[in-house]
Amino acid sequence: PRLCLDYVLKPQREGGGNNHYRGDIPAFLDATPEAGWGAYILMELITPPRQANVILRNGALEAGGVVCELGIYGTCLWDQATGAVLRNEEAGCLLRTKGDTSNEGGVA
Repeated sequence: PRLCLDYVLKPQREGGGNNHYRGDIPAFLDATPEAGWGAYILMELITPPRQANVILRNGALEAGGVVCELGIYGTCLWDQATGAVLRNEEAGCLLRTKGDTSNEGGVA
């Protein structure tokens, strides 16, 4: 279906990977019991501008299109009993560069 082409379905856990992109989403949902859908979050894909560049990957230079993605990290600590937020802070960032046809990972 056309509606899913701008989305990614991501598991709500750390570690990356195991994402389902674009046209793969309907088949994944068909194969997953509806009770398990709550373990995933549907996110609209951000389409960064593509640039021509050269990257070093596994010791070899690769020329072609690349995109960059910026990840912002944060921490939050709260008292579960009262709901009071004890700390809520920015904890750093990571800028990745990856091939413009890649969905996962990148060069950090």
